[in-house]
Amino acid sequence: MTFTGDIGPRVISDGLILCMDPVSPKCREENDFMELVSKKGMNSSGDAPTDVLKDGTQTVRITNSGGKYYSHSELFDSIIDNEALTIEALVNFEEAGGIGGFVGYNPYWPYSARCVESNGVCLPHFRYQDNAGNWQVSNSNAASFPKNTWTHVCLTYDGVNAKTYINSELKYTKALNPTGNTSLGSFRVGSTGWTGPDGNYAFIRLYNKALSQQEVSHNYNVAKRTRGVL
Repeated sequence: MTFTGDIGPRVISDGLILCMDPVSPKCREENDFMELVSKKGMNSSGDAPTDVLKDGTQTVRITNSGGKYYSHSELFDSIIDNEALTIEALVNFEEAGGIGGFVGYNPYWPYSARCVESNGVCLPHFRYQDNAGNWQVSNSNAASFPKNTWTHVCLTYDGVNAKTYINSELKYTKALNPTGNTSLGSFRVGSTGWTGPDGNYAFIRLYNKALSQQEVSHNYNVAKRTRGVL
């Protein structure tokens, strides 16, 4: 991956509550410095995530046996309050697996973004349990991306419709039942209770709202201009 510089408009800041980006801590439209993760967070190896992300690498490697944890924050509760969220990532997976999400039952399994493999490609989708404990899943063969290729994946949910964008193009929309979550715990990049991926992340972002088509396109264009891989 070639990083060509963080020049021009920033990514959408409205609703942004977590940003893991090893090359650019300035994840927002404003020029202020945003902490990449909560200082209270710890990853699976026990190292502070900020130390891991400031090691000079341009991507973060995740394997199916590991992941990075971000401890609970009151900002996560705003997802429940808004009944909406977006998980956006620039990834290159050799094997499909979890993208990122919340772990643990309380009282039902919370929001997570996953990839399953079908006919050699990855199908990204939301997965969680509704108010009755039934699984809600939004995967479709219409929304897929190839392995071993850098791809911008954006999953949005507005409390009714889950949408899957691949490289800023809306590929699939599905109405899902309301979640049964009463609280959200830690956010994990990679495995969220199921098998994690084998691959690299250039970044992952969590919003407490559903990004619009225009906002998804804006963030994609920022990634396309600065990352040199799309």
